[in-house]
Amino acid sequence: MSKLIITGTGRSGTAFVRNVLTDFNLKIGHERIFSIWGRTGWGEFDGDSSWCFPAYADTIQEDYVIYYVVRNPVKVLRSHLSALGEDGIGIWGRNNAITMKPEHGSYLAFWKEYCPFAFEKDTGDPEKDQITRCIRYLYDWDNQIRALSDKTCFFATNKLEDLDYPTLKVALSKIGREVRVGEIEEKFTSPANTNHREQYFDWIDWDFIQSHPEGHLIEELRERYEYDYVL
Repeated sequence: MSKLIITGTGRSGTAFVRNVLTDFNLKIGHERIFSIWGRTGWGEFDGDSSWCFPAYADTIQEDYVIYYVVRNPVKVLRSHLSALGEDGIGIWGRNNAITMKPEHGSYLAFWKEYCPFAFEKDTGDPEKDQITRCIRYLYDWDNQIRALSDKTCFFATNKLEDLDYPTLKVALSKIGREVRVGEIEEKFTSPANTNHREQYFDWIDWDFIQSHPEGHLIEELRERYEYDYVL
């Protein structure tokens, strides 16, 4: 039986989708199979929600379904950057994030290994580099996820703000769960804000993005997923 992979760039709503799908008696982990510390066996799990999945895609022997959750890229950027240390510099602005929390060093090491593209424009200025690195990560991770579309038995991209219930029904059918579209719709109420992290970067808007040297990458994501300029 195929496994369900709910993935994204992180801070995009994968945990929300996973939490709702567990109401259908699906056993789906959240970064239980694929995490920054490595991958484990499936055990009794029907799937996993994990932004880390692209790093491990080549290790999968089973057929799998990818349900890729995207969200307004500026909101994702703000959320990633809001994991701050006491000095106002977050994981993305550090070279040794273990000075914040031990696990943050593992995040940084993971990104450096699997997304070196994010670090190629470093200037040595942590305040600037954290934004540049994160922008480049979001762009490259999206490309890595989309590159998996021809390696799966089913690949679907859905916007968190406008989930397509019939597409999700097909994804579930591919792992042997037949449910009605109406049942799915009843379970979901797509939130305007799934972000429970305190926000320190709300000042980042589309004007800032358009003035940033790497902002064209976020603009490309906006166009790709047909977002407007409303935040």
